Amino acid sequence: MISYSTKTIFTCIVLSVLSSVSSSKEIIFAGDSDISRWKNTNEIYENSVNVGEGGTTCRQWVKRIVKEVDKYTPKTAVVLVCGENDLYNRYADEVFKDFRKVIEKIYANGVDRIIYMGTKPEPDTKYLHKDYREYDEMIRNYFVDAAPDGKFTMVDVYPSFVAMGNPRSLYANDDLHLSKEGYNYWNAWLQSALTDNDCVRWQDGYCAVRTDGDGDGNNEDNNNSPDESTSTPSSSSSCSDDPNFRFRRNNRNCDWVGRKPNKRCKKKYKGSRLWEYCPPSCGKC
Repeated sequence: MISYSTKTIFTCIVLSVLSSVSSSKEIIFAGDSDISRWKNTNEIYENSVNVGEGGTTCRQWVKRIVKEVDKYTPKTAVVLVCGENDLYNRYADEVFKDFRKVIEKIYANGVDRIIYMGTKPEPDTKYLHKDYREYDEMIRNYFVDAAPDGKFTMVDVYPSFVAMGNPRSLYANDDLHLSKEGYNYWNAWLQSALTDNDCVRWQDGYCAVRTDGDGDGNNEDNNNSPDESTSTPSSSSSCSDDPNFRFRRNNRNCDWVGRKPNKRCKKKYKGSRLWEYCPPSCGKC
């Protein structure tokens, strides 16, 4: 029988605790090659760890994410990228189901915040772009528009790159992965997201949607939204709210605009200010 001194046992306990503490991180970067090729994340984001692996899919991260969260116990956030690799041979709704499983497992293991970097319109995968947009739309509708609580944040990369003209300079020579310039934008957008817990969707470097449903007013209409209104500002001389007007969601009519006129009436939608759709609600009559 082997006997251990009290000192030896105490030392083992201390080393075990220290080992556990030292592995704890503020941020985990998890996902496919967009994560693994993201250079210097451990230097840019203090006390972070990058566990990305090229070629991995959302389906694989359903099985892997718990291991990484348990190992590093992130205190601030998990930055996640997955889905593009799945869409090579699977439908968007199938991939979305796996994405939801990844999110649910992260939350179930005590992480309070997830920041998802959306798909990107790479020149090399134009045949997949429709699937990318459909996939991001599902994520946007479920996690951002339905019940935004600040725990899930989407950095909407695809429309942000399109708004810039999607120049080739954003991508590496393979026209598939990001270049240094592309990652510079990602770093800027992620740093904004990390410092603003109330914003649930970022686009073009601005907050498009906050937890109260508002944004910063710097984005035009979201072309990926399924609930866009088909109405245009009335040319009639009568001063009345447009009963068909909806601002990106079915519950955002002129009454919604009028509840915060100073903030909402100046927003733009389809090239016009919201007060042009809702003049009485905005005090223009």
